[in-house]
Amino acid sequence: MDIFALANNNIETLSKECEDKVKDLAHEQLQLAKEFKEWVKKNAQISINLSPFVVSLMLEDAPYQNIHEVARRFAESTGESVDEVLRRFLKDKYDQRMAFDNTFAGATSFRYGALSGGCTGVIRYGTVCGVLKQDFVERLENCVCLPDDSLAMCHATGQFDPTDLCKQIAPFAYRHFIATSHRLTELPNIDSKKWSELLISRLKKPENPPEKPKQRYFEVIFMGEASLGSFECFRLFGVSYDNLIDMISLLPNDLLIQWTKQEQALLDQFQLILCTIDLESHEKRGLIYYLQQLLQSQKEQTITPEVSAILENLRLLRATQSAETQQWLEKFQTMRSDAEKNAHELQAQAYDYKRIFQAMTDKKIKIEGLT
Repeated sequence: MDIFALANNNIETLSKECEDKVKDLAHEQLQLAKEFKEWVKKNAQISINLSPFVVSLMLEDAPYQNIHEVARRFAESTGESVDEVLRRFLKDKYDQRMAFDNTFAGATSFRYGALSGGCTGVIRYGTVCGVLKQDFVERLENCVCLPDDSLAMCHATGQFDPTDLCKQIAPFAYRHFIATSHRLTELPNIDSKKWSELLISRLKKPENPPEKPKQRYFEVIFMGEASLGSFECFRLFGVSYDNLIDMISLLPNDLLIQWTKQEQALLDQFQLILCTIDLESHEKRGLIYYLQQLLQSQKEQTITPEVSAILENLRLLRATQSAETQQWLEKFQTMRSDAEKNAHELQAQAYDYKRIFQAMTDKKIKIEGLT
């Protein structure tokens, strides 16, 4: 199925549906609906949440890549099949993603974002919220908006069924109709200054701790190459931003230049591998910090077999519970106290962000801390 053709076919139906919902409202509510609709049309942008690592790659002139492109790149370096890499990346979402991508034409080239009215985006996809430039969006030939996460819509019944998505998707140019139709009843209960929360809700803590924090949002799907120059600015949640700025100020001024290209390539590869490992974020950060310290202690020497062994051992840390995996993980038990976890995570984040902030300053890219 052609998802963009489906969206175009829905224009008349969804526009009328929105108008029908609004026309019988009392005068005050009608005016409120009109104002919200106009606000969305004028202010809603497309945001994409990214990890610091992905941002750092773009700062080095790499294009923004979707999960299929990253998997192909990773498969080339590991010798595995793309499908094997995707299974590790997607985990329990693999079957859902494959069902979706096998149904819609060109889905492996889709890029995903969210309709944003000025916030830090959908945090579960990354701590850095990139906002696409308006002129970049206007040049996109294929761009659609839908009222929820596409995978969630297609698997709402537990079985793959794209019927609901096919009926509710519309071209991005009609985003204000979609948003108004689906948030109309909530408008009287929220101040207009908080309308951005109707597009992307505030982070909601899960009832069950292992679950990821939940946010409600309008998904955007588009096709087209995106790079650093496609973004208007990058946003961070205010508290995280302030903490990182404080931490960065304590780091050595020469931190950005202390690694050779070989060492930086090793760190980048290290982080790529960590993306596929089922560990808690503080453990991953601890491992990155450990490797940074190891490299620092061996400054002005060649990369030793010990460092290479770390990377090789990381390859064992996939879905297996092998003796080798357990034995290797035991080496890091001293890093598991809360104080160490927090310190290592923050220092590793500060390292990542100092590189990013410095590069953004050099390239005159805007970065914001929001509350």
